[in-house]
Amino acid sequence: MENKSKGKTIAIVILVLLILGLGGYMIYDKFIKEDETAELNKQIKSLNKEIDALKKDNNANSSNDKSNSIVGEYNYSKEYDNGPTVTKTIDFMEDGTYYMLNAVTTAEISYGTYNVDNNKITLNQVFIHGAEIGDGQKSKETYTYELNSDGTISGAIEDEKFILTKNNEINDVKNELMDWLIYDVEEYSKSLNS
Repeated sequence: MENKSKGKTIAIVILVLLILGLGGYMIYDKFIKEDETAELNKQIKSLNKEIDALKKDNNANSSNDKSNSIVGEYNYSKEYDNGPTVTKTIDFMEDGTYYMLNAVTTAEISYGTYNVDNNKITLNQVFIHGAEIGDGQKSKETYTYELNSDGTISGAIEDEKFILTKNNEINDVKNELMDWLIYDVEEYSKSLNS
């Protein structure tokens, strides 16, 4: 009789432990465990804070007249006889941000803030996105260009000088980056659901 009683007690204890374990796991899974998108949202929030800080710094350090004079889109393109065409396009926005497209055989788009001090334009890169899906990443690169008296902008790519000329377009690069990022978000969501 005692053995049956001990067996029932042990079985009840094991059953209670299984129920508590399963209940604890369900609570953890539903309420405590962080969702992968929460981490992504934290990174986006952190990136936005950095951009806001750079914008404030940009507004404090740059001449508004010079900054406003370069607002618009600037292009450079060179076709090589036995090679690819090199293209660079920069959209300078009114809010002190820029979007830059560099294309040789593949394209990459970067985003950041800019400031103008006399004839020196400094680009503070915050984010860069290559041509592949999910290829976006934070960046802290800085580039310096020169604003010429004729309204063009001079710079260099690996010791080869180039001159960007202003055109009437604006936001083309920004819109393309936003399209890429939207596609990345869709692909990221798909990967979570599969």
